[in-house]
Amino acid sequence: MNCEQTRLQINALIDGEVNRQTREALQQHIAHCDACRALVEAQKIQHRELLDAFVGTRETSDQFADAIVAAISNAPAPPTSNLVAAKPSSPFWANLGPIVAALAAGFLIAVLIFQPWQKPSNETANKNVEPTVEQFGKISVASTSLEMATEPDRWQSCSLNHEVFAGTQLRTANDMGAELQGLNSPTIRLDKNSQIAIRSASSIELLAGRISLHSTDQPASVTVDDKTFSLRSGAFVLRHGVSGLEVTVLDGTLIVNHKELSTTVSAGTSVELNSQGLATKSSTNSLQGTRWLGPILAQKKNDPELAKRVQQLLSEIGQSKLDHLQVDEIRSLGHAAATPLIAYLNSNATENQDLQKRQTAARLLADVASYEDVELLIKLLDDPDPSVTQMIERGLSRITGRQPKIRKAKVFQPDQKGWKNWLNNRQTDDA
Repeated sequence: MNCEQTRLQINALIDGEVNRQTREALQQHIAHCDACRALVEAQKIQHRELLDAFVGTRETSDQFADAIVAAISNAPAPPTSNLVAAKPSSPFWANLGPIVAALAAGFLIAVLIFQPWQKPSNETANKNVEPTVEQFGKISVASTSLEMATEPDRWQSCSLNHEVFAGTQLRTANDMGAELQGLNSPTIRLDKNSQIAIRSASSIELLAGRISLHSTDQPASVTVDDKTFSLRSGAFVLRHGVSGLEVTVLDGTLIVNHKELSTTVSAGTSVELNSQGLATKSSTNSLQGTRWLGPILAQKKNDPELAKRVQQLLSEIGQSKLDHLQVDEIRSLGHAAATPLIAYLNSNATENQDLQKRQTAARLLADVASYEDVELLIKLLDDPDPSVTQMIERGLSRITGRQPKIRKAKVFQPDQKGWKNWLNNRQTDDA
């Protein structure tokens, strides 16, 4: 029994409409899931209050029915006498007068009590209805150390696809970050050793560490103490720094409110805030400030954001003395980087690409590609750059263990025919 199945059965469980086996399965899940247990308690409270709301109406109806029965019972009975001396009996409807009068009186009493011409106000109608618990989204990237709590100090493990509701706290350990994908809300990514509290579908509180928020045409905000960071569409990173809060805007325009002051921060800008307010404002390299996002994106297969990041990292190679940082980050992504690297080498802009970047991409691909990439690697042996094909063939040998046929030539020529024959034989064996 999972969270979704449990939520569908909660009303039936409260009404006693489930069989013993289903009831035991539901109770076992609820006992170990804080989120579902909180939802059950909220539904029970709502159920009880709805029942209480109709007590007065039921009592009034009972009194109305008793009044009618009493009126009928107290109606005078027709006179009785000796049958022989009796006068001709009157029509039966002549004796209905008291009964009809009692029914009419009862109807008037009911009209005065219920006053149907008056509509109940929204305040009265909603007085006893418990607000619905608001769902924020689901966990889309998680490690075994990710924890959640719906009550203070009641932490439990939180796995992939776990539903997260308003009022929940999440925290990561020192092994890996996590991602929370909102339903109609922003996407939140937590770095290692970070903690957040979900206040609503559009409001998050950063309690410790570092997070990024990504929103598309949906207002979203993050609060820290008396500071609020808001944007409608875009992305930013917020973390607890050594001397205060540090925020970097990746996309869009961020509005920072602190006490009575408000300022805007544009994309590509970093801001530091301390107890005195806005301290510094400077341009920044968004790639360097978001390296921690790489391992999280690498957990998502064929993620377009990861492909975009690899492209950006490759584009910066050769522009500074810190090229090794970009290379190291791509290599750290492991096999997740293979697909965007292959796409980069196969792109239509190949002729206009910098040779150094293409050769670096080929070298990285040779290190991170796996067996499932072999067919695409063999196709890359058609590349016009000998340095690229040499790197690709080296990667193929690493993956398959096959040593290519060595050809004596002034310019390196890959063993295309040999690799294609090897692939055809392997596909035949697998079939």
